[in-house]
Amino acid sequence: MGRLEKGCPTLKCARPYFCLFLFLRPYFCSYFRSSLFSFPMSNSTEKYLIGKMGNDEKGAFYEYLIRITLAETNIEGTVSHDKYAGLFGKVRELFILEYLPEIAAEMGKTFLLQTRSASYEFKKNCRFGELMGVKLRALRIGNTSFEIGAEFINAQTEEVYATGRQVIISTNLKGEPIKIPDELQNILSKYLINSPNLFN
Repeated sequence: MGRLEKGCPTLKCARPYFCLFLFLRPYFCSYFRSSLFSFPMSNSTEKYLIGKMGNDEKGAFYEYLIRITLAETNIEGTVSHDKYAGLFGKVRELFILEYLPEIAAEMGKTFLLQTRSASYEFKKNCRFGELMGVKLRALRIGNTSFEIGAEFINAQTEEVYATGRQVIISTNLKGEPIKIPDELQNILSKYLINSPNLFN
């Protein structure tokens, strides 16, 4: 090392920094260990969830907030049918991913959830920059299918942009109807709307 330093000024200058690194190495290792292994565990994931649960006069709901950009609307302020369908599907999948991870892990492997029908009713245009809340509720739960409703609302004013309904059927990998998984059926029952007449 000494011979290299004589012929290499760079190594000679770097020696004090190398010694400093050796001195501080235990502190760096301790910091990185605590950082790398502080990833949220299953018992503390709630603060990392994207959506949230809520309750109002209609009953329980799952809500996801989105800031409206030109990806969702246009200069006229309208949101097309396919955009609402996309948002509906995204929020439905987030609900399953966040609150039914075991069900999400089995989807596509042992069973499928397929959209049998979908409809939307438009009430008010939304505008660029507005904060939209998408609220999901269970409207009907059967043996092999269930119906969920979505309210697309202005998160600040509670004005309704649109409402939507989807009938979802549980099938095996061949597309044949099967019983809704018990875990999914149980959690859906907690979000069953108090009265279908309240959803319009």
